[in-house]
Amino acid sequence: LMNESPQRMNMSYYKYLLAWEALLHNDLINAHEHITIALDLVVKIGFPFMEAMIRYGMAQVLFGRGEHQEAAENLAMTWRIGRGMKSHMIEFMCLLSDARFALDQGKEHKGLESLKQAMALGRKHGFTHFIFWRPDVMARLCVEALQAGLEKEYVFELVKKRNLVPEHPPLEVENWPWPVRIYTLGRFGLVVDGEPVRFLKKSRQKPLSLLKALIAFGGRGVSTGRIIDALWPDALGDAAISAFTTTVQRLRRILGGEAAVLVSGGKVTLNPVCCWVDAWAFERILSEAEAVVEHGKKRERRVEKVAGLFEKASGMYSGHFLKEDIDFYWTVSMRERLRSRFLRHIVNIGEYLQQNGGLKKAIELYQKGLEVDSLSEELYQQLMKCYGEIGYRGEVERVYRMCLKTLSTLLGVMPSHKTEAIYRKAVK
Repeated sequence: LMNESPQRMNMSYYKYLLAWEALLHNDLINAHEHITIALDLVVKIGFPFMEAMIRYGMAQVLFGRGEHQEAAENLAMTWRIGRGMKSHMIEFMCLLSDARFALDQGKEHKGLESLKQAMALGRKHGFTHFIFWRPDVMARLCVEALQAGLEKEYVFELVKKRNLVPEHPPLEVENWPWPVRIYTLGRFGLVVDGEPVRFLKKSRQKPLSLLKALIAFGGRGVSTGRIIDALWPDALGDAAISAFTTTVQRLRRILGGEAAVLVSGGKVTLNPVCCWVDAWAFERILSEAEAVVEHGKKRERRVEKVAGLFEKASGMYSGHFLKEDIDFYWTVSMRERLRSRFLRHIVNIGEYLQQNGGLKKAIELYQKGLEVDSLSEELYQQLMKCYGEIGYRGEVERVYRMCLKTLSTLLGVMPSHKTEAIYRKAVK
């Protein structure tokens, strides 16, 4: 039949490729025009495999246009043809699209189930490409897969082999195959291409100080002058600039390449596309928890989500920012900002959990906070309120005594009137 209609087949395939190209540029108008012509031609020819491919493309275009029902119908037809042909590739493609459609419509359980099946099938058959492949969509699905713990090794292979880069760096996903991982909370650590970097060589100390200062100043668009003032306060003019330039090059070598540290227009940026920093991830997760509190729909699911996010954030906050570099003035601002934000969100999210049936989670939260900052009187207050609410007077007494001892020993002060009032009320 192909020999009878070569021109139609060629035109159908040509229009199909044009639709794919248009969709890659998010040009839905031309994508729809081309894919409609391609589908009309292939249906007249009667070539099932090509029809399956084009209907798959049509499903992508229609979903992008917001025509979700029509997209689902075309995807179902693609799936039906694929099953008839026993094509694992078509099944893989359809499962990925089913996952994406469900996730984009807020159907998380359904989406993750389809994604689980897709990634298992892809691993089994070694799939790393298909027609109508879209890097942005695949990058997003790989992020979802790693967050859900699905087929980690296969997903890593996909990301590396196809150089998948999400639109927004997935800082909240520590197990994304980041070329560079930097740890600053509780300890300073550096992992490049999966291998920990040792800091024994004295020659590496200045480049690492530059890295620390860059992160302490925010990591993005930091003026070279600010870094020079912090690290070479006594150097002048060309000598200071030369020291800075040389140290940047040495740092790039340590981090694995030019792309890790970007310098342009007198500004320095630690590239978030290839560098993961625990402090950045910590703040991203806290912001996500805030958004769930403000905009989440179902209360039960919201409480579970918030608790899970904060458990992840608190697990990441294993200590204060660059605590071994406390003598460097340029570490103070970031350290205090992260510490105060952490404690503030413990209280805010703890109160939210208390009010929404998550009392046990709130207690765990406050206890974690006290492990990080034993001088936070507000955390003792909240913990006493929780224990008082469930009638655990012995625990209230224990928390109060711990507060009294800590404040008097370390600060030489007594608990505030507010703390005393909460204690008395909780033990009644």
